Amino acid sequence: MRGELGRTKRPPVSFERVRRTTRCLRVSTRSRLAQRSELNRRVHEQLVDQLRDERLVASDALTQIVEHALVEHVGHGSRA
Repeated sequence: MRGELGRTKRPPVSFERVRRTTRCLRVSTRSRLAQRSELNRRVHEQLVDQLRDERLVASDALTQIVEHALVEHVGHGSRA
């Protein structure tokens, strides 16, 4: 009862159903799917390129670490 105090008495309203043609819906769905597919492909290519770059950086860093370790080992070995 309490919630009904502020309400006005109006007759119920029926909504009109608006229909689209199925052809229009199919075309727009295909278009969106094609766009999404293209976007997914681009993101995948970009991620692969970034991972490739990161692998090269990591490989270079590992090479430098190994070279530094060899220099240190040779340097300490010649002092003994």
